[in-house]
Amino acid sequence: LLIAGATGTGKTIALYDIMLSLLFRKRPSELQFVLIDPKSVEFSQFAPIAKWFFASIEGTNEDNAIVTDCDTAIRTLNSLVKELENRYALLMDAGARGIKEYNEKFNSGLLDTSKEIREGLYHHFLPYIVTIIDEYGDFIMQSGAAIETPIARVSQLGRSVGLHLILTTQRPSVNIVTGIIKANFPTRIALRTQSAID
Repeated sequence: LLIAGATGTGKTIALYDIMLSLLFRKRPSELQFVLIDPKSVEFSQFAPIAKWFFASIEGTNEDNAIVTDCDTAIRTLNSLVKELENRYALLMDAGARGIKEYNEKFNSGLLDTSKEIREGLYHHFLPYIVTIIDEYGDFIMQSGAAIETPIARVSQLGRSVGLHLILTTQRPSVNIVTGIIKANFPTRIALRTQSAID
């Protein structure tokens, strides 16, 4: 999902509504959030539930589940790519086409949990992981391709294995939201923007 809108048009409020809806519908075992916020303040009210709902990502400070700096955001997104690859290996071994079918097989006891699929990787229940990046344009200006590449990879392949992305931006211009991102984000919410083209 791509959310675009000028400052003060309600992008963050829209994100809160989406998050609260998901939190009411899913248990922590079924859903994990990865929150990336360059402004450092937008998701602070979700910190008290971090240990229940936020995925702990390799190389990040577990006490602060909300990612606020560019380097940690890149490491986090690269960890998601690794998770994506692991999930595809699990689905391939299980003969499942998607996360729903895989979890049904797991819950029915049809998967051998003692079998090592890759080094340190065994069959386990797969929660959905929703990654939310507030003000994506800020990260693109700082790091460009380093952050765009893992986002493109997860957006291209993530849906069937339960990895989902929500991006917000003030300026959905071509240098911020490139063709690769546009092609892989089929769902958009447009709030008031600077121009009709945006």
